[in-house]
Amino acid sequence: MAEADNKPTVFPANDFDPAKDAEALNDAFRGYGISVFRVGTKDDVIISILTGRSFTQRQKLRQVYKEKYNKDLVDELRSELSGDYLQIMEDMLDQPILLRAKRINKIINKKIKLPGSIGADVALLEILYPLPKQELNSLLITYKDAFGNALIDDVERKVEGEFKSTVSYILQYGRSKQEPSPSKIQVDAQLLSSLTPAEWSPENTELMKIFLADTKYIYFMFNVLRANEEKSMLEVAKTETDEKYRDGFVSLVNSVNGLRSYHTDLLYETMKGVGTKDEKLIYLILTHCETDLGNIEDEFLEKYQESLHDFIKGDTTGGFQKVLLGLCGKPPPSANQEMVQNLKAEIKPESTGDQAVKSS
Repeated sequence: MAEADNKPTVFPANDFDPAKDAEALNDAFRGYGISVFRVGTKDDVIISILTGRSFTQRQKLRQVYKEKYNKDLVDELRSELSGDYLQIMEDMLDQPILLRAKRINKIINKKIKLPGSIGADVALLEILYPLPKQELNSLLITYKDAFGNALIDDVERKVEGEFKSTVSYILQYGRSKQEPSPSKIQVDAQLLSSLTPAEWSPENTELMKIFLADTKYIYFMFNVLRANEEKSMLEVAKTETDEKYRDGFVSLVNSVNGLRSYHTDLLYETMKGVGTKDEKLIYLILTHCETDLGNIEDEFLEKYQESLHDFIKGDTTGGFQKVLLGLCGKPPPSANQEMVQNLKAEIKPESTGDQAVKSS
């Protein structure tokens, strides 16, 4: 539960100059067009600029680009890119809280293919359960502004599943901040240890009261259970729950045990096996790169004996890979500052007219 200080991998650029960035991006668009770029060439200018700025700086850059050239930077990218490469570039120009709201809306409206037996209720629980009350309130406002409906109304109308009532409760009331006494911890640990598989249900109000309590309290209670029963809460959730409830309870327990460990596992799951779950990979990288992705990288290496960077290199390709690596705190291959400056000079139009001159 106790986690080290945050280690972000993306920081605000020093001496940020949105006008110069806008000019460099416009020169790149006009000079060649990203669609003909290849890995290790001139698209590194765009990637280096966008991965080397914070979310707030990208918002300012987008505003200045619009003022300077009367074009939306997102529209420029859409005219040149496609697939995952476009998706991550486009998402980088949003704020993390809007990314979260958009992902939730896609889950609700079945626009995301969820893995295995996981339903929309559990996928929403995975996002909403860990959020502190203040972040949850901000998310509710952002969702309403973006989609015109209250999130709770969309959940009630469109979501099905065993944990729908839990999701609805969280949206209306959040998690309890009350810290029960040590004696209460013992009582609840005993309750958990005495549950039969049939009683492990989201309809069990006494059980769900425990899971909707303060995270620190639940964590301490899990430790008491481990000491008393010599088994972890995660083992219990995986082996003593009915299959139709298992994904939900495993998600809850993982969240309590430690968010960084949980998010490390989620990142691993997006890339292991055949095929990459790119949309979720993008979401996880972007929502953690300015907070604790460095911590997650450390845990990833320790847990899986392979760096996150190497995992990404082995599972992704092209510009999409380079953007991911840039956001993970390691610049794209060959994208050092000297090269960027040379490329910016090379694609600078030689004439003052509208037609850019391509170099041979």
